[in-house]
Parts: sequence; C-alpha cells; structure tokens
Amino acid sequence: MTSTLAMHVRHVLSANGIRSEVIRLPSGVSASGCAFGVEISLADLSRAKKVLAVSDVNYGKIVITDK
Repeated sequence: MTSTLAMHVRHVLSANGIRSEVIRLPSGVSASGCAFGVEISLADLSRAKKVLAVSDVNYGKIVITDK
C-alpha cells in the first residue's frame, strides 16, 4: 500500500482504539518493490479487520511476520 493509505489505515484504527504503526515492508512483499504496511498486534487482528471493513477501507493483504 502507499504511505498515504497506510497513514489513513493507522488513523482509522487509532480512532477505534487500536494501536498501530506505519512501517516500510521488506522488499519482495509487494510487486511494486517499495510499499508500506501497518503493523498491529496479532491480538488486535480480528477487530482491526472488522473496523476497516465497516469503514470501507481496502487494506490489501495481511502479512504475518515473526518478531
């Protein structure tokens, strides 16, 4: 996703009490090579998906990483 969309997603999540952070995705995750994502806790994933669906925000795909 673009940095603008990532910031919008972060704003929508924050407005609904979900902590998140805009991050640059590793190369190879996106077909365009350079993309941004929004990092959230795995515990918040289900709620975040519902919030974004209700808010009509298309977030693309979900990538789960080891940290």
